[in-house]
Amino acid sequence: MAKFSIIIPVYNVEQYLSHCLDSVRAQTYEDIEVICVDDGATDHSARIAELHAACDARIRVIHKENGGVSSAKNAGLRAATGDYVLCVDADDALQPHACERIVRAFQETSADVVTFGANCVPSCDGYPWLVDCLSPRDAVYEGFDWKLLLEEKSRPFAWRTATTRAFLVDNGIEYDESLPLGEDQAFHFEVYPLAKKTALLSDKLYDYRVVREGSAMRVLFDDLAGRMGKHLDIAEAVFKTWERRDLIELGPAQLADWSLDFLFLDMRALGERDRTAAFARLKALYDAYLEGHGDVVDHMAEAPAEVYRRIVNGTVEGLPRMALWRYVAFRMGRKAYVKGLFMRPVNKARDALRRRLGPSKKELAGWLDAEKERAACDRRLAESLEGLLLSNL
Repeated sequence: MAKFSIIIPVYNVEQYLSHCLDSVRAQTYEDIEVICVDDGATDHSARIAELHAACDARIRVIHKENGGVSSAKNAGLRAATGDYVLCVDADDALQPHACERIVRAFQETSADVVTFGANCVPSCDGYPWLVDCLSPRDAVYEGFDWKLLLEEKSRPFAWRTATTRAFLVDNGIEYDESLPLGEDQAFHFEVYPLAKKTALLSDKLYDYRVVREGSAMRVLFDDLAGRMGKHLDIAEAVFKTWERRDLIELGPAQLADWSLDFLFLDMRALGERDRTAAFARLKALYDAYLEGHGDVVDHMAEAPAEVYRRIVNGTVEGLPRMALWRYVAFRMGRKAYVKGLFMRPVNKARDALRRRLGPSKKELAGWLDAEKERAACDRRLAESLEGLLLSNL
């Protein structure tokens, strides 16, 4: 039987870790090793991991100085001995049959990489983009196809991508430790182009806790300037890796188009000083990594090509309103954009009326159901910790 390595970075997640480890220990596929990497936690997380290890010989705990989530994942990868590897976030959980289904996919397809679906927990906190993002179709790709990165529901979130350990070792793939956040994007932009075969599974094998309180993602969510800085770091890491791996010739135009989709509209929303600095930094990336790879705009659609051309020429601040309209319509789809324009005043009036009249009975019932679901999730966390303590008496 092939061994499955599950790596769990651990840093100040005392409320969630026991539930996560319960889900891992309950896997129907039993030949697993669980590597908890204590990244210098200052709460009770490391002790909780040790208590689970005392109950289950398949669990190991590695202690290290704080170095960030990528550093913790890499420490786990270096310690792993399994045939297959998956990194699981400590505040999330696996479905009981997750490892069994992933191993079967590897064996049936001979893939290097398997990416699967996930549930939002609690479901009431899911939203359309996220639910769609976590719902891939069943597909197998031989070699690299840009559809994997630009069209499929295959990224971000590296916790739903398992690989063979041989693939990582043979290609020298690790998580980028220069990225305190967003290492998932850089990871996917490295593994998909290098994989000889990639399998996508529609099965929802993972329970993703939607932005827990106190998480780095939650802190960054409302800080647009800070978020843009981190997103530019991610783009730079991707460009650097693609240059080092000699991958840019796979599609400089597609790489430029992805970066615009990832960055441009949020950049436009920044204050003047931050916006100017962000556009200058993006121009520097294009000059450093895409210059010399042909005329990029010749292989782009007209709307993003106009934006790219103006960034490179340093005239993006003067982008005409009509050009911006064409760009947004290109990203959203013209029909959806026009519908949104017409519906905006209708929705505004509807929201004003709701505020005046107060919530309806249906809205109150929906709010109550959501609160009950959140309370049930919290209760499961507490029950897991209680069970752990009782088992170690």
